[in-house]
Amino acid sequence: MNPKNPQYIHDLECFLGGAFISDTINGDLTTESLPNKNDFFSCQIQAKEKGIFCGGPPIKWFLHKYCPDLKLSIFFKEGNSFQKGNTLLSLKGKAKTILKIERTLLNLLQRLCGIATLTHTYQQAAFPMPIAATRKTLYGLLDKYAVTIGGGLTHRLNLGDAPLFKDNHLKISHNSWAVIANAIYKMPHSIPFATIEISPKHNPIVLLSQFRKPLPFPIIILFDNFTPLQLKKTIQNIPKPAHIHFEASGGITLTNIKKYCISPLDILSIGALTHSANSLDLSLNLTTP
Repeated sequence: MNPKNPQYIHDLECFLGGAFISDTINGDLTTESLPNKNDFFSCQIQAKEKGIFCGGPPIKWFLHKYCPDLKLSIFFKEGNSFQKGNTLLSLKGKAKTILKIERTLLNLLQRLCGIATLTHTYQQAAFPMPIAATRKTLYGLLDKYAVTIGGGLTHRLNLGDAPLFKDNHLKISHNSWAVIANAIYKMPHSIPFATIEISPKHNPIVLLSQFRKPLPFPIIILFDNFTPLQLKKTIQNIPKPAHIHFEASGGITLTNIKKYCISPLDILSIGALTHSANSLDLSLNLTTP
């Protein structure tokens, strides 16, 4: 994610800045009551389990904007693995400032490291098949960023990034693939791709017959909620022109992911990368400077 990208900055403001403002809008009654709140301390964020590090750039943005007086040291690069007991980063500054940002900082780092770690695990299990996230996110592009650090792809970033026609779009099109195809042919040529979801009850050959004319962008047929056996029987018996790509999603787990790595499938999209990632167990501890 480009730090100059307006949408990325918007999501930093919304999800990271918003979380901090929500947490501190009424101040910090506990720390402000202590006489030594302005004393200088160091703190370390340590890992209580192993994982993949992610979150350096968002943390730098956050501290620069809200706590520029804190001195930050990060000990791992994005995507590097760490072990239980490792110190991930340290801060130096006034005790009241460190404790004011503690929860916001930990929430962010725990979530992004958790997503990156889970994505890395899925990517290793699926290799060499690429995997992508979905829009089932809590932190918007921050979640998508963590997926890329873990070795996954972002898929579309928002509703305006690329079209994805799902079952409800088909319903409002009176179950007509021709209506969907006509809408795609009228799309701006600058879009990166167009995706159409298809379920086991649909005939993909009927859908593919709507795209005989070439397009300036690829068409992705998303096979949703197919079992591995259904997927294999379907995609190995239908034509696949050069401008058509096949994707599978729905019900893909670490236990069965290898069964979905079927030729000529091009990619797997997995909502669990963001909606089911566990926050990694991290702790922040103050020490005297």
